[in-house]
Amino acid sequence: MKVYIVGAGPGNPEWLTVAADRLLRGARNLHLRGVAGQPEILDLLPADCERYDSARLCLDEIIVFLR
Repeated sequence: MKVYIVGAGPGNPEWLTVAADRLLRGARNLHLRGVAGQPEILDLLPADCERYDSARLCLDEIIVFLR
């Protein structure tokens, strides 16, 4: 499994890099730091992409969760 860290900046999907757009459109799992995210960016995700709020998890918990 590969893990990518993608920054969404201020949340405007037009400002995403081409690589970030490609990764989001092909994501199977997404870990958000916080609940909301930006709806315009979340709309890029495939319908079957699983979304998780990892805001309350420490790095060690996130790593275990990804395995």
